[in-house]
Amino acid sequence: MLGPVSWWEASGTRVEAAAAQTRPEGTGIPPPIMLAGTGLHYAAFRKLEKMHSSLMDEKDQKDRIITAIYDDTPAGPGPTEPGSSRSKSRGSSCDLHPGLPQAPGSCPPAPAPEPVT
Repeated sequence: MLGPVSWWEASGTRVEAAAAQTRPEGTGIPPPIMLAGTGLHYAAFRKLEKMHSSLMDEKDQKDRIITAIYDDTPAGPGPTEPGSSRSKSRGSSCDLHPGLPQAPGSCPPAPAPEPVT
């Protein structure tokens, strides 16, 4: 039983017919242009890869130089060893709060004052 054509079916057919009339056949990217674009992307990627590799090699060379300088530098006293600049400038923890009582044996005896001549 065939009934009347619905509004939805009729409008869909009209839209398809209008689209078929406005859209020319064979549109798209021609294969030679597509191939040229692919080749251009490949060449640009290879150039970028070479630049990146060159920069990374240069960075690695600088890192090796810096490491060699640090390896050649003689080790000085550690930050808390006697004679280091940090232990001289900071003083001991006993000097930080001179008015507070200290536990016996926790601080070395204070050095004797130097005689005035």
